[in-house]
Amino acid sequence: MLGRSLAPSYVAAEAFFAVLGLVILLTGLLHIFGGFRKGPDQVREWSWTSFLLGLFEVILGLMLVVSPLTRDIWVYLAAGVWALIGGAILIGDAVRLRRLSQQREAA
Repeated sequence: MLGRSLAPSYVAAEAFFAVLGLVILLTGLLHIFGGFRKGPDQVREWSWTSFLLGLFEVILGLMLVVSPLTRDIWVYLAAGVWALIGGAILIGDAVRLRRLSQQREAA
């Protein structure tokens, strides 16, 4: 794992986790307010799954921004759950949008 051994020599761990938390926080806000949500007809769509994902991302981002030094098992567990649930939600939204697109093409 070459990247992991080189990263501490360039960026402090606290700064890395704070920036990562900020990115996750902003991504969560975009999910909550409907950013990057395009339907088949290029109109923004809002879904409750996107809202839940965004809410979870905001909480995880705040955890990393507010206290990047206290990275214990809960932060790593939350990040793992975020990755699994977020991936499943995004795949589900993709399938839903594809079905909508196919229904509109058939009509």
